Amino acid sequence: MAANTATIGYGATVSYSATEGGSYTEIAELLDLALPSSTQSSVDATHMQSPDNYMEKIAALKEPGEYSFSMNFNATQYETVFGLQGTAKWWKVTTPGGDYWKFPGFISELGGEMPVNDRITAEVVVTVSGAIDYTKFE
Repeated sequence: MAANTATIGYGATVSYSATEGGSYTEIAELLDLALPSSTQSSVDATHMQSPDNYMEKIAALKEPGEYSFSMNFNATQYETVFGLQGTAKWWKVTTPGGDYWKFPGFISELGGEMPVNDRITAEVVVTVSGAIDYTKFE
């Protein structure tokens, strides 16, 4: 039986920059983060002679969707993130192993939780506004 190659998320980072190749600022005290994802839409290409009476589809535009992460509430960090709402930035999500995703987007939602007997957390949603690029660490 082959050994697994799984890894845990501990050490992953989310950061942002004004430009794609610029200096990235890391978000502090991340709790949970998602992997960037996109959806491939399709267009009906069926015609009167489509083979075997089946509908045909072709790939259309990709929908980059949204990206989300949560963090411990820290007034200074929250103020920074709050100020970024609606401002186009480049976002970078890095795995503990160094692989990363980069994409343009803006913070479209900011909220959180303030439980009576637990830590305060902030939830951030970034609307992705272009291509998502994945780079494997070599």
